[in-house]
Amino acid sequence: MRPSTNSHFGTAVLSLCRHDQQRYRLPMMLRYLTLLVLLLLSAPSLAADQPYLFDLLKQKPYLSAWQAMLKGEKIDPWLAKYAKTFDDPASPATSVPVGGETYTLADVCKTHDCGDNHLHVLFAPGGEHAWGCG
Repeated sequence: MRPSTNSHFGTAVLSLCRHDQQRYRLPMMLRYLTLLVLLLLSAPSLAADQPYLFDLLKQKPYLSAWQAMLKGEKIDPWLAKYAKTFDDPASPATSVPVGGETYTLADVCKTHDCGDNHLHVLFAPGGEHAWGCG
């Protein structure tokens, strides 16, 4: 509800609000800009705490689930090479909550051709099972 401009009090309040809006507009924009910059700068450090697929595959449960997932499947040569060397581009894994449990989603792609050659792997908690989608 807008105060009546007929009263001296209402006029004074409107005048202060307009003055405060002009006075704080720039600093408020700077606050938002600063927050955005800090979030962008912190994103790499947050991602650095997450393991990559090749890190996960150094752990026996994840490696066993990975090998079971690939067993008997016809896979592209680049993925067969990765299965032996663990040496292709990857992004940090992400935690995915599913049904009250936390699954791990990791990915890998073919060197110099990620757009058409990508594999996403979802690991059950503790690396018990793995499912792939490319």
